[in-house]
Amino acid sequence: VSDRAHTLIDLSGHGNCGIDDGNSYLGQRGWLPGDPDTAATFGGQSGATVPSSRNLVVGNQVTIELWLKERSEAFNAVYVAKNGACAANAECFQVLNHLSDGQLEFRVIADPGSALVSNGSLSASQWHYVVATYDGSPARLYVDGALVGSRAITMTTSNAAHPWSIGRRAGGYVADGTLDEVAIYGTE
Repeated sequence: VSDRAHTLIDLSGHGNCGIDDGNSYLGQRGWLPGDPDTAATFGGQSGATVPSSRNLVVGNQVTIELWLKERSEAFNAVYVAKNGACAANAECFQVLNHLSDGQLEFRVIADPGSALVSNGSLSASQWHYVVATYDGSPARLYVDGALVGSRAITMTTSNAAHPWSIGRRAGGYVADGTLDEVAIYGTE
């Protein structure tokens, strides 16, 4: 995440910049000291939206990676999401807090009963490298390079052109923490 006037800059060269709602703290120190690219802190009231584009329609294969430092374990706080209000069994990629118990959750479809929940808790106020990946089945979640959960999930691919959200999802569930180096990869 780099920033310029309430814009989260896409450093991949694809032009998928996010628009901050004006309440985030951009230009924050990221996970790597001295890195000129900065992070964004979402203080429980804000987030950013990345408009849909052809190269962000990920189909049925996706990898989401980010550096995350929680300030608090906000209930179901969403860090990265696509299609926050999706239909049952349709793609609904989300990386979020599992309730407020310190565990992470990766949703591939809307049904919360099919979510992948990590088997360990995050340490608040420490940087963690998070990777969530889905390639048709199973979904996998990694924290700091270690596999912390895997679950078989089946979904219907819509290839819909929904925007991505960072620091929240449409309708709320706002994160309280700092995010850095958010990346989304697909195969479409």
